[in-house]
Amino acid sequence: MGRLIRESTQILLDHYHVNDTVEHAMQHKIDALEKLWPTAKPLPGAFRILKYLKSHNIPIALATSTTHAVFKQKMETQKELLSYFSAIVLGDDVKRAKPFPDIFVEAGKALGCTDMAEAVVFEDAVLGVEAGLASGAFTIAIPDFTHDIDEYFSKANLILKSLDEFKPEILGLPQDY
Repeated sequence: MGRLIRESTQILLDHYHVNDTVEHAMQHKIDALEKLWPTAKPLPGAFRILKYLKSHNIPIALATSTTHAVFKQKMETQKELLSYFSAIVLGDDVKRAKPFPDIFVEAGKALGCTDMAEAVVFEDAVLGVEAGLASGAFTIAIPDFTHDIDEYFSKANLILKSLDEFKPEILGLPQDY
């Protein structure tokens, strides 16, 4: 969804007309997700892209709406993944959540990027695509094709069915992939 947990929980409660408090529903959501996190895996192609970028000394940041507390739990089984990132910016590191560009701008700053037009954002959430575009970065959408594609995905600079489709030459990078 690309939103902070309180906001996304309220949206779900409203959408499905559930009569519950946001706090109770959030805790229920967190409890359910905690059971799933150990089995979660990066999107297909993610490690290949990360290895490529790292081998070319291209700095990589992770920018996620996840809070510090939840991120620590989420990454417990993904420690290898973290080794690829020079910077990590989490949802509670910025004042405004996606679709505002703050998280990507902060990630860019953490990498020393002074011109977001030189940055690339990979996003699988509509609000993340919106935030990536608003930041000025070249934004690549990887939507979940099991659902109808939101019109905002079509505004991305590039849409991939999978990260496996990524070709570095699209960004003017060497083709030794």
